[in-house]
Amino acid sequence: MSILSTATSGSEIRDKVWRPDLTAEYDIKPQGAQSHGDFLRIQRDGHVTWSQRIHYTFPCLMDLSSYPLGAHTCFLRLNSLGYESSELDPNWYGDAAVDYSEVIMSHGYELCEVKTEKKTANFFHTTSARVMLCMMSLMTAAVIHESTYNKAIEVFTGTCLTFIFVATVETVMMDVLSHFHAKGRHSASPHTSFALEVRGYKPDLTEERGGSQISMAALWLDRCFRVLYPAGFIAFNAVYWVMYKSS
Repeated sequence: MSILSTATSGSEIRDKVWRPDLTAEYDIKPQGAQSHGDFLRIQRDGHVTWSQRIHYTFPCLMDLSSYPLGAHTCFLRLNSLGYESSELDPNWYGDAAVDYSEVIMSHGYELCEVKTEKKTANFFHTTSARVMLCMMSLMTAAVIHESTYNKAIEVFTGTCLTFIFVATVETVMMDVLSHFHAKGRHSASPHTSFALEVRGYKPDLTEERGGSQISMAALWLDRCFRVLYPAGFIAFNAVYWVMYKSS
């Protein structure tokens, strides 16, 4: 007959063995701590090992002023309701006692390569791209966590929306000026044909010259905006990231 070095106990013996009454502070789901997935082992020298699978859900106060970057620390406090600190002294055996479940973001896919291609397009005629960019920015702003203080991502998103609004206003101005230019060219043709039929009549070129001036104004505004818009956005990013890293 061999002597067992360890013995596992059933539910009858497990109920008679003393177990610590540790509970999590601010537990949102207290019923999770009453899980029956426990295991009790009694060794020959009297050492008792008790392991239990416990599920805790607890709140974590986070400072989202640096969202989406930044580090956060969450505290898990365990309390004993029936014993004092002199009677019960829990010890934490490192991180190996905690099972950290990995969050799968790509669903089995891995990003291998990213390519960018240079394309040229008319700046004030790409209205569809402007609308799509604005909608994506609004959707990003809608999923930001609410808080009573200003977050870094809100400042960045708000400034980007301001740039998009300015670009939209510039797009409308360019469309209006280009339509005026086209209208001036079409309205000048009847005066020109009528002047060829009647002798001694001087053609009225006022509208044609006005259309040319409007076209020059549209081109000048477009060229200025091509320089000021990227320069302003680069300057904003330089100031924003310097202040963000320093804070």
